[in-house]
Amino acid sequence: VSRKCQGLIIKNIFNLPIRENVIRYADTMNFPIILIEGSDIHYEDLIILINERVKHYESLHYRESKVDEMIRNAANNEVVERIAYEINPSFKSDIISMYFEAVDDFSAEKYPEMEEKIIGKGILTASDSMFYYKDGFYIVLTRDMFSTINEMELVEPILKTFGDSLKNFKVGISPVHHLLYQLKNSLEESRYASRLKGLSDKEVMLYDELGLYKIILPFCENEILTEFARTYIKPLEDYDLETNGNLLETAIAYVLNDGDLQKTAEVMIQHKNTIRYRLKNISNILGIDVFEIKHYETLSCAVRIYICNDNIL
Repeated sequence: VSRKCQGLIIKNIFNLPIRENVIRYADTMNFPIILIEGSDIHYEDLIILINERVKHYESLHYRESKVDEMIRNAANNEVVERIAYEINPSFKSDIISMYFEAVDDFSAEKYPEMEEKIIGKGILTASDSMFYYKDGFYIVLTRDMFSTINEMELVEPILKTFGDSLKNFKVGISPVHHLLYQLKNSLEESRYASRLKGLSDKEVMLYDELGLYKIILPFCENEILTEFARTYIKPLEDYDLETNGNLLETAIAYVLNDGDLQKTAEVMIQHKNTIRYRLKNISNILGIDVFEIKHYETLSCAVRIYICNDNIL
């Protein structure tokens, strides 16, 4: 206390008792004494946790900048590993990432509220990390070896802890990776999955369920792809503005239901003939026959690029 310390941590390997007068004095001085009696908690973990909290309060954007640096240096595995340890020196080899993309505005000032929900429950260990990133936040879980590779089993405690708060986010989850330099892949995969959460009724979207979108997402903002999509999307947007014809909505539903006319009608709560009529209009406007496989694939590709760009081209 006289040295102005904030508390005392004792790794009590010899099971030594602490006298009552010491405890009373510590209570009086509001001086916490923490006894560690298990063998699975190490000083270095405690130091890292404290150090991480210091970094957090110094700069909320510290790890955000490190993720950006990691993505820029993706081709160099050694650099990626170094940056990974700068994000958290206790990272282990098995990795799974979750990205929570805010549905509405989510500023850095709002992030500590979400962190407090998790930190207060003690769910995360020294080898895990949670940090703000571009109007959302990441949670990265790492272990020497996960007990399962089932993504939902691994993240279920976190999802339950957030509870109703999840409705404010689109959540994407990466598969499990087994090498530290794959952290970059894991982070990107979970973010890609969050962008397409709207395609599923599930609480979260798994990257492994993205199918064709795995190929499109990394390049969806490429000028060649966006121009291709714009060729087929813009005429439908223009037509809908003039006539309120719902052609673009119909085209999207048609693609998302794999070209099944009946399913598209059911999803849009329209008669099958109404959908057929709209699809014929789409074919006339675009100069293709969307009922033919090769032309359907063209429309499908354009629609999926459009979706990956958050319906903005």
